[in-house]
Amino acid sequence: VLAWYDGDLMDYPKSVAITWQTSFDQLSEPARRLLQRLAWLAAEPIPESLLAVPIAGLEASEADPEAALAELKSYSLVSRSANADYFSVHRLVQEVTRRGQRDDSAHGPLVEALNWVNEAFVGDPLDVRNWAVLDPLAAHARAVAACADGVGIPDPTTRLLNYVGLLLNQKALYAEAEPLMRRALAIDEASFGTDHPRVASDLNNLAAL
Repeated sequence: VLAWYDGDLMDYPKSVAITWQTSFDQLSEPARRLLQRLAWLAAEPIPESLLAVPIAGLEASEADPEAALAELKSYSLVSRSANADYFSVHRLVQEVTRRGQRDDSAHGPLVEALNWVNEAFVGDPLDVRNWAVLDPLAAHARAVAACADGVGIPDPTTRLLNYVGLLLNQKALYAEAEPLMRRALAIDEASFGTDHPRVASDLNNLAAL
């Protein structure tokens, strides 16, 4: 779908991917960087409260995420809900944006997105009073952790996997929680060995499940 183009069948002169890339090339650097981070999240609605969470090492020129989001909306690269509490990025826009980062061996925007969500995903998942913060971010924590795991970034990937697993476990969604906890355990065992306290914590979480 992204690459397909047939001039005899389409009323538009470019493929879907090239069309979105054209818009991407016109963005300011802050808006482009924000979209690159958002590409690693889930396709579910993103709470606008995430924009208020600071990102370590962010340049001063990128310090106005609201303006960057407004710019993305002006190019129809994001859509905002009627009450403005959430916004969404279409999964095809995310896919095009991720493909544009394939040559980044340092995985800069992915690392930023991982740390961003990790900073926002705070509060004991076993305490229902924290669910108002954790629930809207859970899908995004799973998505960015899976992407980070896929390229071999162990930290804070295991924390997100464990915390989402604990949240799902507390909601009795055991079949969803178990593979996350098992993956966190495997990563920490590979990173620290079998006798490390983090591995003990992972085992404790899995045993409780």
